[in-house]
Amino acid sequence: MGAGETVIISSYPPTEHDLQQKTPRLPRRVVNDTRFWASRFFPWSADKAEVKIQDITKARYVPWLGIGALVLSGMTILFSWIVLKVIDGHMQKDGRYLKPASWLSVILSANSVLLGFAISEGITIAWWYTVSRTNATIRDIHEAWSLGSSIFAAIRAGKRFNYVALATIFVASIPLNGVLLQNAITTVPGTHVNTTMITIGMATELPRGFSASLSGGSVSTYSDTFSQALTWIDLDVGVIGADNMWFNTPIQSGSGSCGADDLLGTCTGRAHTYGFGADCTDSSEPYDIDPKSHNGQPFPATIFSSKVGWDVNTPGEFNLTLRLKNTTDCVGHYAVRNCIFRAAQLSYPIQLIPLSKTGPKSNLRGYGEEFPTNVLGLDPNTSFYDDQVLSYLTVPSEANSTNSTFGGVVDYLQTVYDAELIWDWDGTRWHVNATGKPAENAVITSFFLNENYYTDDNRTESEFPTSSLEDPDYCKNTLFLYQIDGRIMLEDQIKDRLRNTMFLSGVMVNSFALVDWFTQNVTVNRTADVAIYKIIYGYWAGSLAVTVTVIFMVIPTFWGFWLLSGKLTMSPIDTATVLEAPLVRSENCINDSKARLKEIGSRPLHPMRRDGSSNL
Repeated sequence: MGAGETVIISSYPPTEHDLQQKTPRLPRRVVNDTRFWASRFFPWSADKAEVKIQDITKARYVPWLGIGALVLSGMTILFSWIVLKVIDGHMQKDGRYLKPASWLSVILSANSVLLGFAISEGITIAWWYTVSRTNATIRDIHEAWSLGSSIFAAIRAGKRFNYVALATIFVASIPLNGVLLQNAITTVPGTHVNTTMITIGMATELPRGFSASLSGGSVSTYSDTFSQALTWIDLDVGVIGADNMWFNTPIQSGSGSCGADDLLGTCTGRAHTYGFGADCTDSSEPYDIDPKSHNGQPFPATIFSSKVGWDVNTPGEFNLTLRLKNTTDCVGHYAVRNCIFRAAQLSYPIQLIPLSKTGPKSNLRGYGEEFPTNVLGLDPNTSFYDDQVLSYLTVPSEANSTNSTFGGVVDYLQTVYDAELIWDWDGTRWHVNATGKPAENAVITSFFLNENYYTDDNRTESEFPTSSLEDPDYCKNTLFLYQIDGRIMLEDQIKDRLRNTMFLSGVMVNSFALVDWFTQNVTVNRTADVAIYKIIYGYWAGSLAVTVTVIFMVIPTFWGFWLLSGKLTMSPIDTATVLEAPLVRSENCINDSKARLKEIGSRPLHPMRRDGSSNL
């Protein structure tokens, strides 16, 4: 064929010479003498003779690769179940880790490749199985090829629909696996807890003379650091509130995070610094505040008193005495509570939280932009009952000292909690005199009759004390709001305020130290809000059903492989050979397509005619 020539594809009717010409047949590469299948759907319908096991076991060719592809395809579902089972209930991770969706994508891709290879092998076997039929026609082998090559041809097969078309359609449904497995993975809100060691900004001990300066054995002024602690504590409303949080100064994160730069996690653990351990005892003292017992003479009646005592000679301890008239009797016994507080090394339950998680009324929230860090404080779910005394301190006398380690602390408690409530009888009426915040608050509550006033529907006025200050029986009133579980409530308030004061002092020593950093390493549990994987196994079951169904639809295409005399392909050489095309005839008896290709591969596809045109 010269330059500029065109190939003209034309069809010429066979001549008489062509019909009479006999060419030697190539050795067949399929076993002869098999029946043409009677049904157009499943191939085994045509085999009226029983297929014996020995026929299969003695097969010259077994499609191991195709069978292996089907087995591995089934195993991909097992692999996907393993992936889902491993991640179920675990937190979603970011960063360099390969996500579960990526693993599933790999598995799904492998499944598609394996099933695609298996159906390719099956269609090849089905085509050659059709060729092996004694009564096979050109239409039969064309349908075996077209129905296995095109999903559209399979769908439009109509009466020609058979097992090959069925397998082709089901293999095309494999993408459903992706939809099902992707929907099997969902996330739900959860928490993740891990244990780590962090550095916190809190002194393990307070410097000597930390709290205040002394003058003449009494506290004169508070130190700057202690004043800072008190400033934050006193910002809260009421006598029992305390802002027990401060910024965690060391900007360090361990591998488990919750350092000062951890703005997501919450850490809880225990840290130690100075505090006080308390030993308390109960007692009683008699009283007689009935005007009748005093012959109408004026007298003072103590209703409540709170007294904190401290001495420079024993600066490591102080005492608390609480006295309360807790009955409606005008002649009776005071409830008395005596406590001795001793300086000690205490273990406190702590919490570190992001500044953004502090309450809306937190005094620190306004500093969020200036200090983008987390906050160190006492665990809000604990109380002074959860503090542990590690050891008591030996504190020398400060009689000759100009400053005090704990004197300022006790002086602060005296300022807040020293109180006395006295009802003075002048002979005609009572006068209420209160000193200190607890007593001033008690003046208001003293005008309630008693704690059963609002709950006893059968009450009579004669059963209750009068609220008139001119009535001598006013002495029957009690301060019921000042007692809980048989104890004077103020004791718990003082212990709580003392706890917060000492803890925050340890934190402030670190924050406001001019020379050294006072830190400690603590083991904490970090809790963070995370997304937790939750697996919906119903979707996985759907994926299993799809894959198993496809495998079972592909298996019939392997029917009859034992009838083939070797591995056959859809190569033009193999197909042309079985159709006995003159172009691929060989002088030698060659069964292998590769060897045949080597012999005839250089032959032109379009032999040239004398007029320069080509003829197929």
